[in-house]
Amino acid sequence: MQPKPISFIPTDVFKESLTGYEANYFVSYLVNLFGVELTNNLISRYFIGTSKRWDGATTFWQVDLGGEIRTGKIMLYSPSTGKRVKMPFNHIDWVHNGVKLDEFGLKQCLFGEHLLVDRTKPIAIVESEKTAIIASVYLPDFIWLACGQLQGLSEEKCRVLAGRDVVLFPDLKAFEKWQMKAVELSSIATFTVSSYLEHNASEDEKSEGLDIADYLVKYDWQEFVKPQASIIELHRELTTASEEFVRGELSSDEYGSISGRINRDLILLNADLREFIRMGY
Repeated sequence: MQPKPISFIPTDVFKESLTGYEANYFVSYLVNLFGVELTNNLISRYFIGTSKRWDGATTFWQVDLGGEIRTGKIMLYSPSTGKRVKMPFNHIDWVHNGVKLDEFGLKQCLFGEHLLVDRTKPIAIVESEKTAIIASVYLPDFIWLACGQLQGLSEEKCRVLAGRDVVLFPDLKAFEKWQMKAVELSSIATFTVSSYLEHNASEDEKSEGLDIADYLVKYDWQEFVKPQASIIELHRELTTASEEFVRGELSSDEYGSISGRINRDLILLNADLREFIRMGY
């Protein structure tokens, strides 16, 4: 029996969702965290949509590397806490359930897969779409993707990662499972599993199953990003000094003084970042 061909969501359905953000609870939460300008950037980058399924609902579109729309996950969040609304029932649905297409051939992809056109950065994968979006602000040196659920890190979804460097950031309770998954998928890409949550969480936090976003949002994102920007700038300064030394524009003493200062600053800044995230590689 031949498998069903992959079906795609019509473009007009996708485009209709890219509006109404003033009524989108998740977008309201992002505005509270990051302000309007950065939130608009996140909306554009991840194609965050608004759904009419429930008042305030959000659509997380799965757009593949070819720009095709596989489906969209519809979810409802609290605009004040950013937590999922699970009462009186778990508010989750799928766009393909409401699209009137005969024999819809569903084949999901990673949330954010379309961002893989950028081959200059390593990749970070989390479980939740919300977490990928938030983490992309705090740690922008990664391309942040989400697999959608604990069991969503499948070989089929991960084939698109061939040859890439990938860091997995499992939720609490999922560390051992994702460690095993990293081994299973090692023929596709280079996988590393972050141990930050596992090493730093309390027993209560482990029982709650928190994820990396629950920790990141404790910090002001602008203060958090500053060390990363400073590290990049210091590396540029060190490169410039090295080139000037090679050209004879700096004496060995001058170069030694500059490089010593920069390296001391880098050690301090890197220590700050390790304290925040300890990625485990």
